Amino acid sequence: MAMIAWYLLCFVVIIQVHLSFVIVRAMPMIVKVYGMNEVAVIGHSNPDTDSICTALGYAAFLRFQNVNAKAYRLGDLNKETQFVLDMAGIQQPDMLPEDIPEGSEVVLVDHNESE
Repeated sequence: MAMIAWYLLCFVVIIQVHLSFVIVRAMPMIVKVYGMNEVAVIGHSNPDTDSICTALGYAAFLRFQNVNAKAYRLGDLNKETQFVLDMAGIQQPDMLPEDIPEGSEVVLVDHNESE
């Protein structure tokens, strides 16, 4: 039971921390993508809990801002991440399609290289 509570607490903290950061930094990007067909929000290629939760949280934030956004994953989820999503009642994101139309907007979250 303590393990479940720990995972749920981590999930809530991760979403709150990332969304508070996103709210400050996201406004210029929201203006840029407003009206696009779909914005794909992805984490890194080895999706762990913070990568998946951040992609889900940011996609939800964009949808709240009337941006057509969807979270995707780049690989299979580990057992811990699947457990957290199951406990929260959240469906895992779809795999990113290989045939993304040219000119599509893709947002990368939970990465460590600045450009």
